[in-house]
Amino acid sequence: MTKDKKRKQSIRAAQQASSRRYTQAAREVGDWSARRKTFQLAELLTECSSSPQIPFDSAGPQDHWAAPQRFASDVLGTAVPFGSVLELAGALAQAGRAAALELESLTPGSRAVLLHGQRRFEMTLSQELVVELCRWRDCPNSLWDAPISWCDAHLRQCDAATLVHQAQLWGCARFHWADYAPELCGGGRGADRLVRAAVVQDASKEVVHTLLDTCFDDPDLVADSTLNDAVPMRLRHAIDRERLRLEGAARSEASRLRKSTGLTRLPH
Repeated sequence: MTKDKKRKQSIRAAQQASSRRYTQAAREVGDWSARRKTFQLAELLTECSSSPQIPFDSAGPQDHWAAPQRFASDVLGTAVPFGSVLELAGALAQAGRAAALELESLTPGSRAVLLHGQRRFEMTLSQELVVELCRWRDCPNSLWDAPISWCDAHLRQCDAATLVHQAQLWGCARFHWADYAPELCGGGRGADRLVRAAVVQDASKEVVHTLLDTCFDDPDLVADSTLNDAVPMRLRHAIDRERLRLEGAARSEASRLRKSTGLTRLPH
C-alpha cells in the first residue's frame, strides 16, 4: 500500500469514527510524515495538565454526557481524553515521566498505538481506555493473561529462551505467598499457552521444568523448615499433579500438530 493510500485509509477511518466530513477528517489526519513520532511521557502529561478542554463535535456519534473530556494534543496530533493519558501514566509508573514513547500508528478520533521499549499500548481516543497489546509489531490483539507478553499466534513464534523467560515470569506471578497453599500455585490457562507454544520450538520440557520450579517451593526445603509432615506431602502431590497435567498438555499439542502437518513425528 502506498503512502497516499495509507493516508486516505486513515482519513476514512477517522471519518467513520467521528461522523465528520471527509475534509474535516483530512485536516485532522494531516501529513503523517510531518508528525512527530517520538516523545517523552512527561510531554503528554504536561499537555494533559495544562490544556483546556475542547468542545464536543456536534456531528459526533456520542451524546455530550457520554463522551469523555478531551484536549487537543500537539504531541499526538489529535484530540485525546484526559483519562486515557492518566491511565497510560499508571501503566508506565515504573518507567516514570521520562519514559520514551514512539507513535506506531494513529487513527484520529479512534485509536493511537504507542510503544515503550518492547511494550505496546492502544489508547482509545473515543473513550477513556488504554490496553496493552501483543508485543509483535502491528498486532491488534490485546493481552489478557499477564505477564505473558504475546498473543497465542505470536507466542508460538518466540524462541525457546523467550518462552522460558515468560514461564519464569508467569510462575513467579502464580506463586501464592499468603497462607501458602500449593494446590493454588499451578494450573491456569497461561501455563497451558506457554507449554503449547514451547512444543513448536521443541522446548516443552524446559518450559514445564521452569513452571514447576517457579510456581512451587522445594519440598525438601519445606520439610526442613516445618514439623508438620503434611505440608511437604501436600506440596509434592501438587507438583506431581501439575507435572502430569502440563506434560499431558504438551502431548496433546504435539499430537494436534502432527495431525495438522501430516507428520508422524515433530521435527527437532
